[in-house]
Order: sequence, then structure tokens, then C-alpha cells
Amino acid sequence: MSIQRHVRLTRNVGGDTISIPPEFALSSDDVVISKDGDRLIIEPETARSRRGNDALLAWLATQEPLPPEDAIDPVSRGGATRPVEL
Repeated sequence: MSIQRHVRLTRNVGGDTISIPPEFALSSDDVVISKDGDRLIIEPETARSRRGNDALLAWLATQEPLPPEDAIDPVSRGGATRPVEL
């Protein structure tokens, strides 16, 4: 079931503003807004990040592994495994 509420749109010089009612509270302070036809879609940033991560993982799965000469040494939780010059 979809919940709907009427809210007033406030027009400002810098853009339009709406107050989001408490029952529509989001789980993030950062949101992504997109437009699909006449619909505005507001999502927590984490949802967009997950989609981006999924796309990146899908792309990485299509790539060939690095040749041994280009491989990167693993890094332990304690730091670099060999000295690094800065």
C-alpha cells in the first residue's frame, strides 16, 4: 500500500522547497533526487551507492585479472607489508 500526503511547495529564488512529513523520514542525511517524467524521486544516498557498487562489481567481473607484473601486494591490517618511499 502506498502512503500519500499533501504538502505545500515553497518557491524560493534558489529553488523549490518541501517539508517532508515525519512518516516519510529518510534513513540518511544525504539524498539523491531524480526525475522520471513528472515524478520526483527522493532516495537516501545509500540506495544510490548500492546501485553504483552493484554496477561497479558487475563491470569488474567482466575484466581480465592483472598480469603478475602489475599485481599489487596485499596490505595487512597493520599497514604496508614492505617499506614505501614517499
